[in-house]
Amino acid sequence: LSDVLAFLMAMLDWFFWGEKLHLVKSLPLGLSLDISVFLVSFLLLACVWVVNEAAIQQRYQRRRPFWAELQHKINWVTWLVVFHFLLLFSLGFPPDFGLFVVLWGSVLVLLPVLRYGTRLLLHKFNMWETPTFIFGVGDNAVSAYHALVSESDMGYKVVCFINPAFHEPPNAIDPAIHAIGLPVVDWLGSDADADVL
Repeated sequence: LSDVLAFLMAMLDWFFWGEKLHLVKSLPLGLSLDISVFLVSFLLLACVWVVNEAAIQQRYQRRRPFWAELQHKINWVTWLVVFHFLLLFSLGFPPDFGLFVVLWGSVLVLLPVLRYGTRLLLHKFNMWETPTFIFGVGDNAVSAYHALVSESDMGYKVVCFINPAFHEPPNAIDPAIHAIGLPVVDWLGSDADADVL
């Protein structure tokens, strides 16, 4: 939803600056053919973006750190800008460079801002955090805990550690796990069930 809103807001920004700077006359009612081609191609690329994010890259299902998502957005928007420019140029409608920069610059700014705002809104209504279990009680489990806590905007809330080797003596549990203060739950399944996880 935030990505679609970002593309629509970028288009409104394009309309506003187009009229304000007198780069395009009589917007939005008297659309000329070159403006129509420009907008239709932009909306098609916006649809490509949403389909790519949702179905191919699965960005809406998988949670990633903000900076990794930002790098992904910059890469994809750069490719979309190049493709949009080449598409318009090959159709014989070279875009106005100023409006082109305003449109895609708005997209580049609005995408991460609105996505982060959506995360904050979901976090405020307790809809972003998902309970997370860490399978293990050694050094790797402690490292995983610290990595998840340091990236709190990913929305993983660690609730407990699962001890897969509960038949081992209690000193097999890393002392740092006791210092964290989360419960350690013994794994009641078989070793084969643990391998499946």
